[in-house]
Order: sequence, then structure tokens, then C-alpha cells
Amino acid sequence: MTVAFFLGLATTLTVLGASATALSLILLQNLRQLTFFPAPEPPEGSAREVFLTGLDLPATGRCKVDAQEQKTMVIHELAKQTGVPAKTIRYYESIGLLPRPKRAANNYRQYAPSEAERLRFIASARSLGFSLADVAEILAARDDGLAPCQRVLDAIGRQLVEIDHRIADLLALRDSLRQLQSEGAILPRDDVQGEHCVCYLLKVYRDTEHVTIQRGKLFDD
Repeated sequence: MTVAFFLGLATTLTVLGASATALSLILLQNLRQLTFFPAPEPPEGSAREVFLTGLDLPATGRCKVDAQEQKTMVIHELAKQTGVPAKTIRYYESIGLLPRPKRAANNYRQYAPSEAERLRFIASARSLGFSLADVAEILAARDDGLAPCQRVLDAIGRQLVEIDHRIADLLALRDSLRQLQSEGAILPRDDVQGEHCVCYLLKVYRDTEHVTIQRGKLFDD
């Protein structure tokens, strides 16, 4: 809104009739009293967007226009705020998880608070083991105006199944290592050739999945 707008409004009210004259005078008088509140200077490399947030015209006839700042961040400020490295932020942009940011006059990336919230969601989902494909699907639904809640639950279900499989594999691995330790502890420990000791068990485990040496094959009866 500009001063010309208020001048035009006051003139229109005057033309409409004497009943509007008082309000016209109030508007014209307060044009000289419009107060703008500039935001503080942003850090070097940051951009500042200043916009009008409202016109206050109470019964007293005093009007006030406030200007507030929507602060943007450069990539290193975004990285510090979210805990996500700048290199990872650029990667998420390259694969479409984050939108391409606006550029300042110095060509620095400029990020809005909404992009910081999106990045926090991505980082949180990744920390829980969500795949990039799952995250992309969830964000795409949100961008299309759809609630992604069911997609999130489906992704959680897939993650739980995968975790159960990994736990089973780890338990089996633990059993094998314990058996290898037990069997190897009673074998010679001075076998330079590694044919009658725990080293041999380790070497053949991948092919046999056994950790015992058959006496009679490797040892004389």
C-alpha cells in the first residue's frame, strides 16, 4: 500500500458526501504520521524481505502500518540451525527433496524458515532409517496437498520388518562368533602356516559355515 492509495481513498470518501468528510480528514492527517518499523540489518550474505502486515485504524483515528522482516538464511546458517551438513543440503536439492532455493544478488542460496522445517523433517526421517524413496514419496504427497500419514505408517512398517531381519542375522552372527571363539581357544596358537588353528577356521567359515575342524582330516588320529 502506498501514500497515493491513501490519498485516493480520502478523495473518494470526500466525493461520496459530507458524512465521509471527517474520515477523509482523519486519513489525510494521519498520512503524515504513518510509521514504518524497519527490520534490523541481516548478516552479511543474507537477504531481507520487508512487507506490510496490516493497517491499524481504530476509532481514535490514528493509523499505523507495521513492517516486519521474513528472515532468510544462507546455507551455512541453515546447516547450523538444523544440524545437517551443507554438502548434504546440496545433495537433497539435487535429488529434489528440497526445492531449488532463491539466490541473492551475490548468488548465495537463500532459505526461508519453511525450508528449514522441511529439512528437519527429512533429517529426522533419515535418522529413523527411512529410505530416500520413502521420504520423497511422503514429501510429494504433502506438496500435492494430500495428508501423508498413511504413507508414513507404511514406511514405518517396512522399516520394522527390515530391522527384524537384521536382528535375526546379527543373532546368528553372534552365535557363530561365540562358537569360533570357543573352538579356536583349544587349538594350537603357534601354527605359522595357519592350517591347524583358529585362523584356518576363520578362512574356511565362509564356504562351510562351520567352525569345527574335523579330527582325522587335519589331524593324525
